[in-house]
Amino acid sequence: MQLSQSQQKRIQKYLDQQGLNFQPLRAEIEDHLLSDLEQRMDSGASFDEAWVAITQPLAETHFSSIQYQTMETIKKRLSISNFLINISIGLLLVASLFKLLHFPGTTWLVLSSLLSLGISFLATSLSGIRRNTDKKRVGLMIVVLAALLLFWISWLFAVIQLPGMVPLRTLSIFLLLMLFPFLQQLISQKEDTSREMIVYLHEKATAGINRLILLALALATLLKLFSISMNYPPQVSAVFAIMVLIIAGFHLFASTWHNQYNGDVRQHTWLKIFMIGLFVIYFVPALGSVVPLEVRAMMVYLFYLGMGYLVFLRWNLVQPSLGTLSYILISIFLTGWLFQTLGWMGHIAGALFNLPVLLIMVIFLMLSQKNSLQRLLWCMVVAHFLFEYPFPHSLW
Repeated sequence: MQLSQSQQKRIQKYLDQQGLNFQPLRAEIEDHLLSDLEQRMDSGASFDEAWVAITQPLAETHFSSIQYQTMETIKKRLSISNFLINISIGLLLVASLFKLLHFPGTTWLVLSSLLSLGISFLATSLSGIRRNTDKKRVGLMIVVLAALLLFWISWLFAVIQLPGMVPLRTLSIFLLLMLFPFLQQLISQKEDTSREMIVYLHEKATAGINRLILLALALATLLKLFSISMNYPPQVSAVFAIMVLIIAGFHLFASTWHNQYNGDVRQHTWLKIFMIGLFVIYFVPALGSVVPLEVRAMMVYLFYLGMGYLVFLRWNLVQPSLGTLSYILISIFLTGWLFQTLGWMGHIAGALFNLPVLLIMVIFLMLSQKNSLQRLLWCMVVAHFLFEYPFPHSLW
């Protein structure tokens, strides 16, 4: 039996009186109350009878105690997560210093940093899984978590050159591509995504993730300059650039689940399909040589143009002029890169891959501080530049 609006308002008033202001927990308790009431009313009880039967056995501070315990648990897990992120940042700095001074152990420091990040992600994710009582949703979150960890482990295998990297990465990408449409549909159905634990936890971890991305990008830039000017091996710079592409990519998709963007996706079916398509073309190039170079290059190109349209044009309400100019510049750069990669043009890389272009990109990145999505996408573009630079036939 469907509850009336006045009955639903009574539930809201009761939750307010209980002091429940932690939205994810409040949403779960509200769902339980609604479900219990409807079941009892379907069995013949009136609303008042069902209400008394449910609430009378509960202590006055029952829900507030649950909220306190929940918040304490989350704070501990977030503290652990932020601590591990800071450890990872410290290890990246030490690894860069070791590389510049030609000390041994750089690879293991980078590996330790990646492990710290993986554990941080696991600790944060478990908080959301533990608090979620919807079995189907918990099952989906566990499988998504397993796929993400497999992808991260495959990257660790690549860093230390262990066998098994290709099948691990292929399996993880296959799982992620299968699961993302369900996750996107689940999130986009919610009018208020702040009530979703996974979104809440992501919001809390956002500051630490942003610091890590910017630091990894700065180190990638510094090491790239040293590798070119002093003939240092470029591998460590490439590792940092790929780290930015992976973390910023995940972070970017998760950020679109926040209320200011999800509302638009929820209202337009084509946007849901568009987001799923962007996720596919973001991940497929990670399969490497399994996919032909021409296909990978085209997918990378389409990802930046598609995500750029959303980030710089459709969802950009703060800096519209900067967003439009950013989209034009990125489109020109990536079009030239694609043509050069596919051999459709002569050697134009000198006009694309040089220090003035890198400087312009960094300036636009710094100007995008007011818009988190713009900043993330610019980080990915700069990391893409650093990974490719020096492109064949590019100029110093």
